Amino acid sequence: MTTIESYPEVSWRPNQLDYCKTILAVVQKPGDHRIGLEGPCGSGKSIGYLRAAMDPRCPPAVVLSTTRQHLQQIEDTLKAHWPNGDWAVLRGKSHYGCCDHSDGGRKLDDTDPDASAEHVGTKCPLGHGCKYRQAVINCGNAKVVVQCTIGHLFRKEFWAASDPATSKDPELAQARRSIVDREVVVLDEAHEYVKVRRDFETVKLGMYARTWLSGATNRALEGARVQHGGYKAGYIVVSDPKHATIRASVTADLDRQLAQVNKLIDAEDVEAKSKRLVVLKKKLETRLGILKGIDDSNRVVSLQFSGDFCDLVAEPARAFTQEKLARVEVFTSATLAPVARLLHIEDQWVKIFPPVFSKHNLSLMPLPDQSPGSRANVAIDPDILSSLY
Repeated sequence: MTTIESYPEVSWRPNQLDYCKTILAVVQKPGDHRIGLEGPCGSGKSIGYLRAAMDPRCPPAVVLSTTRQHLQQIEDTLKAHWPNGDWAVLRGKSHYGCCDHSDGGRKLDDTDPDASAEHVGTKCPLGHGCKYRQAVINCGNAKVVVQCTIGHLFRKEFWAASDPATSKDPELAQARRSIVDREVVVLDEAHEYVKVRRDFETVKLGMYARTWLSGATNRALEGARVQHGGYKAGYIVVSDPKHATIRASVTADLDRQLAQVNKLIDAEDVEAKSKRLVVLKKKLETRLGILKGIDDSNRVVSLQFSGDFCDLVAEPARAFTQEKLARVEVFTSATLAPVARLLHIEDQWVKIFPPVFSKHNLSLMPLPDQSPGSRANVAIDPDILSSLY
């Protein structure tokens, strides 16, 4: 493990050491902290927070990326600077290729979208040799874990409740808890976090409108979609009070379907079909829970249409970005300050680092003269560059 003092002075970019020390100082403070660090592109933010996370004074940390592309860049940086370091990367199950599906024996039609998350109820043909399982264990034992934000949010929701003492796979359960219970989270490209939270909190579920809803309800939906001028809207916001009647009709139809399913489940002559009926019951209950909870929730609920298909979409009216990720949260971005309040970072905890380049230390290089006389081949003079900057 390397302390930040052991890096040669020439390896630090301007202000990068201060950036790194700021992170180290806050992780050693008692109590909860959420800070925002803004540094311009090229200032070396990734190296800065990774050096801080690798320092032995920093508790085990999770580094979150808001995009898969950026996650790959973080991994490349770790490979280049800490090829044998105590770090690991966690991706989704499909990346490892051994357990792509929740259960190979189940038909797609039997699986509800809200129950198909990669981290729950899955089986791998390799058993304990599962590559994804090994990746989770490797991350649980590593000092620094790198993963995507949405993946971490899903896993945190499910893994935090796992108890290694009662788990069928205690080693895996312990590794999961080690990842989601860490004291320090660094969120890079934090300006995207509001969008990530909205995506995470949005539920999109298929609606079998032709079979679940009555003819009268379907006709009412089609009529509500027609706008002035004959334009047919692609969605209806059923949480809007003006569509209360339609919402009530959809809810009543689903209630009737659920009553029929419950009646069939209780019948003795359909025992062979009971598993499929239980899945159908869960689908109906999930959608009814959303519709009946509209008045008590922060969600905007709509029916969205695409050809003959219909989806029930519940998205947050506002993203809950104040939810804690860890005891110490470090939000960093090249454009952090403008969104700091959306991320619930107090002004006193936002630190903006100055530019690392200026017109005084730039060497201007003209482009190759491919078209003589073209202004595209004229180097920008320092005054223009300064005004643009």
